[in-house]
Amino acid sequence: PTDDKHASNGAGEADNQSMHKQTATTENQEIQQETQDVSAQPEADASSEAETKIKAAEDKVAEYLDQLMRSQAELQNYKKRSEREIAQIRSYANEHFATELLAIKDSLEIGLHSDTAKDEKKLYEGLELTLKLLHQTFEKFGIQELNPEGEPFNPELHEAMMTQADTSKPPNTVLQVLQKGYLMNDRLLRAARVCVSSMAETSPTTETKDSAKKTVGEAENQASKAENLKNKEKSS
Repeated sequence: PTDDKHASNGAGEADNQSMHKQTATTENQEIQQETQDVSAQPEADASSEAETKIKAAEDKVAEYLDQLMRSQAELQNYKKRSEREIAQIRSYANEHFATELLAIKDSLEIGLHSDTAKDEKKLYEGLELTLKLLHQTFEKFGIQELNPEGEPFNPELHEAMMTQADTSKPPNTVLQVLQKGYLMNDRLLRAARVCVSSMAETSPTTETKDSAKKTVGEAENQASKAENLKNKEKSS
């Protein structure tokens, strides 16, 4: 009986040791798993953060691309709208100018087809009135007349057709306007064709004349001397 008791105690101790070993092994496995989980967690967090940043960057790129496309579309629409407005403004300006010219044409036709042609005074008055209407139309549209007689010659506004010596005017002064020029809103439509003064031609002075006479006299004397020598040689 004593031996059976000792055997029973030994078997119990063996079971206890086996249970302790299993418990220790399980605990070690749990610790290793926890260690692996802890070491893998930063990598997972870093990967997740990178993916989040990439997704945010892709969203920004898509947003900027959409804004760029919208801006380009708005710019194209603005250009087309501006071109239409400019075309309308030009068309309206030409229409307005043409309408103003109709009154001048009407005035000319009335003068030509009326009985005033028999009366020179009335005809002249009608022409004056028509010219006045034309000047008023020019003023409305910013057309300025260039009539630079007596002014210094300006190659940007004037075209010199001829020059003329004139001692009463400084050189490069407009003596006569052959054809008037015109500006439109300070832009040259046609240059004025003009005659410009030049340096006066200088006439020979008394001293120059006397010198010329002296030279001619000396030449005649030399010719006379040469003729006398020839006569003497012949006579000898």
